Amino acid sequence: MTISINNATTSLMTRQAMDKVNSALFQNFQRLASGIKINSAGDGPSAVGIAMRMTSQIGGATAAKQNANNALSLIQVADAALAETTNALQTIRDLAVGANTTTATANDRLGSRAEVKQLVSEISRLATATSIFGQTPLNGAFAADVQVDPNGRPLTMTITGASLQQLGLGVSGSKLNVSTAGSASAAIIAADIAMNSVALMRASLGGMQSRLTSIVSSLDSLALGNTNARSRIMDTDFAAEISDMARNNIRQQAGVAIMAQANMQSQILLKLLNAGTSGGG
Repeated sequence: MTISINNATTSLMTRQAMDKVNSALFQNFQRLASGIKINSAGDGPSAVGIAMRMTSQIGGATAAKQNANNALSLIQVADAALAETTNALQTIRDLAVGANTTTATANDRLGSRAEVKQLVSEISRLATATSIFGQTPLNGAFAADVQVDPNGRPLTMTITGASLQQLGLGVSGSKLNVSTAGSASAAIIAADIAMNSVALMRASLGGMQSRLTSIVSSLDSLALGNTNARSRIMDTDFAAEISDMARNNIRQQAGVAIMAQANMQSQILLKLLNAGTSGGG
């Protein structure tokens, strides 16, 4: 083996190998400390692009799910108000049935009229005052575009109004008059028609609610699938990383020992030179 001062090949090769091992160990420490396998674009250029797209899908699915849940809340509020409208109409119908007889006295009709008037006002109030997210879903034809798909078109949601006039009860509920037996008979028919309209509205809301519930479930699955896939790409495999770190530690220790041996070559050369000098003297 040639011993040279100008070209310490063994020492240089050992140093280069040590640099690679130290870099690998730094990467081991970084991945274990952060819990992320890809800490820079250089760790996996193509993987970074894939993970970014998955992150975008996860964020979009999460936002779309919130939109769907908000729409569900709006539907639930509207449905609750319509349930109260139905209760009021049913009570009015019962009063109209009671007033649709010649045996009812003037005082009986007076009390029924007063109660019907209050219930009519409540139906009107429910239509105009029921609100959520700054919207009044029962005050006229309500329509809203709800973005429930992170990649597609929004879902259009419509709710018909539940005002007195839209329920066919007249602008001020004039068709719910129980002053006479004849008007009470007409009020029964009007209340039945209005309750049927409300029932159709609630059925439509129920269908929309079921659809939104299904959408929320699918968005959960979409977010979960992308999260799991991103995790496989980005997250540190601690078992594999610790095993790799142990291997790199052994390589580092071996490199230190070899470096020490390589550096001793200069000491051997000096001994040879000293020996030659002593012999010549």
